[in-house]
Amino acid sequence: MGRTGGSWYFYLQDRRILVELDGPTGDSTSSVVPAIEDLDQGCSYSVTQGRDGKPRFFTVCNNTMKVFAKLQQRRVGLGE
Repeated sequence: MGRTGGSWYFYLQDRRILVELDGPTGDSTSSVVPAIEDLDQGCSYSVTQGRDGKPRFFTVCNNTMKVFAKLQQRRVGLGE
């Protein structure tokens, strides 16, 4: 997916798992991305830094963008 805020992010699409690799320490964490019915193999995924300095994950499918934010409980939620 990409890099932001000193960490690398990878998305395991077949398992809906987002992996964060902390650049300075090498620690990794993983989060489950919620099931969204229109996410499929033809989507593109990326990561960027929000205005608050926290990562935002987004996907574009069929001309629709969905933005996700990492929650404290290690889950990824759909932004409203």
